Amino acid sequence: MGIGELSSHLNERSSASTAAATVARVTTEHAAHFAQLNVAHLAAPLDSPQLAGFVNALDEINALGEGSPGFVWRLVGEGNDATSIRPFPDPDMIVNLTVWTDKAALEA
Repeated sequence: MGIGELSSHLNERSSASTAAATVARVTTEHAAHFAQLNVAHLAAPLDSPQLAGFVNALDEINALGEGSPGFVWRLVGEGNDATSIRPFPDPDMIVNLTVWTDKAALEA
């Protein structure tokens, strides 16, 4: 799946009002933003004891990101994270996408 197909798939999964609000926010506040896309292959199912620490930390980590200077937007599926979004045929592949005002904000 190419980036265009991934973008189309992610747009299909988000509500039109959320997507429109996000696009308006991104295009009116800054000429450009810095996006980070993470793609991971799960070592075990999300509900397994092996990934319990990871899953239990998601809300805290997402809140830290959202409260950080330069944070613009993050991909959210069912629930408060993106783990329910599976854009690849392999069900063990997960994605996370965040948008920042610039690279320095992401790396801070």
